[in-house]
Amino acid sequence: MVVTGADLIEDGRLDLEAERFPGRLVHVDDPPHPAPVDFQFERRFIDQQLIADHVARLLTVDGAQDITDNDPGVGRRGIGSNGYDKRQTHLLRIVAPALIDAGADQPWPGSLGMVSDSTSTDHRTQDGDVAPAAVSSVDKVLLCSPRGFCAGVEMAIKALAWMVRAFEPPVYCYHEIVHNKLVVDRFRENGVVFVDDIDDVPSGRPIMLSAHGSAPDVVAAARDRGSYVVDAVCPLVTKVHHEVKVRAGKGYQIVYIGHEGHEEAVGTMAVAPDAIHRVESVDDVAALPDFDQPTALLAQTTLSHRDWADVAEAAAARYPDLFTPSRSDLCFATTNRQSALMAVADRCDAFVVIGSANSSNTNALAKLAREAGCERVFRVNGPDELPADLSGTVGLSAGASAPEDVVQAVIDFLAPNEGVEEVRITDEDEYFPPPRNLRELLSAIDVVATLAAGGPVGTQTQLQDRHVDASDVLTGL
Repeated sequence: MVVTGADLIEDGRLDLEAERFPGRLVHVDDPPHPAPVDFQFERRFIDQQLIADHVARLLTVDGAQDITDNDPGVGRRGIGSNGYDKRQTHLLRIVAPALIDAGADQPWPGSLGMVSDSTSTDHRTQDGDVAPAAVSSVDKVLLCSPRGFCAGVEMAIKALAWMVRAFEPPVYCYHEIVHNKLVVDRFRENGVVFVDDIDDVPSGRPIMLSAHGSAPDVVAAARDRGSYVVDAVCPLVTKVHHEVKVRAGKGYQIVYIGHEGHEEAVGTMAVAPDAIHRVESVDDVAALPDFDQPTALLAQTTLSHRDWADVAEAAAARYPDLFTPSRSDLCFATTNRQSALMAVADRCDAFVVIGSANSSNTNALAKLAREAGCERVFRVNGPDELPADLSGTVGLSAGASAPEDVVQAVIDFLAPNEGVEEVRITDEDEYFPPPRNLRELLSAIDVVATLAAGGPVGTQTQLQDRHVDASDVLTGL
């Protein structure tokens, strides 16, 4: 928790006198009206420098919300009454911190600052936007659903966004928070430093551990070194870590299907390094020794079902008494995205998968599209990596760490003459809340801010971010 200096408030000072409405942050789109907290409370709040975050910097508040409300206000784009561009807003509220609705109408490249690392043709206009071809040859886009951010990625991105808002920079993150270049670059722009070695973190700095899961010794080292540590590991990865620990403790040898060098695989294997054996192919299974101990089969959560199935069958044939969990280790979101792709692949002349090159589940989608018979498959970070000669029916999906606004940007670039057909195979309503210690920190900030503003303690609501999209959080940073 950070007590920021008054200079941040002065940089974003509010033009309350010009509005002639005391104690009110006014939204430009709504008629202003007085808030129940007068300006003196707010002024004292600022003068005492008790603001626990950059909460009041560069923001305006939705006219429907009072600053002491229990419900979060909503941030919208435009120039606010304080004269600042609201695209730079951070947390919207002081009393009950809330993630903001940053709006989904931001055009590519938007505030994410999306810059391709591709050497392909750049289709940008002079203003920096990516322009569609003058006459599109694409007839229709078949849009897969579900696609994009999964529950674990949503949780990790929002958790790191809270860290950025709650601490003075830099905030450190062990490994990339998720495997997406645009997401990582956006956090870098906001003072996050990504490291691959905990020893690179200065003593006393806040640390977040990535969604892929970390080795036990890394978690311990982070807690010894960092002033505040938040582990944003996906709960589905935690399940696999727990199973490794339990099986190893019972004397099992573990056959683990995972990609060499992938952060999730590295972290999982470190839970019981003397009892786990990584395999990636049927040949790897054949090369394993005969075990005298009982044997278990576990897997990296982001694998393609096809890749997993062949190796799992080979392991079961090799070890007839093989233990497998009652529920598959494969992430439901990964499986859903692959099933949605297969539902449209045979109708496509080409297929576009949005996501970064180091994303396992994104690469699995692209591989699956090729195996399904699509002759032209493109894995891209954004529309400026697409060729200009796409035609006919184009399938479109996105890996579990790809932002939704990039999907829309690709659709805009393709400009299908017959529009977009969304093919939905299931609804995903899974939600993973922020890590417990982060929720406790935000509650403490809430109480401090309420006391400083002269409000009653005990009336605060719990952090509610279930219906806030991580894509909007990114554009709101």
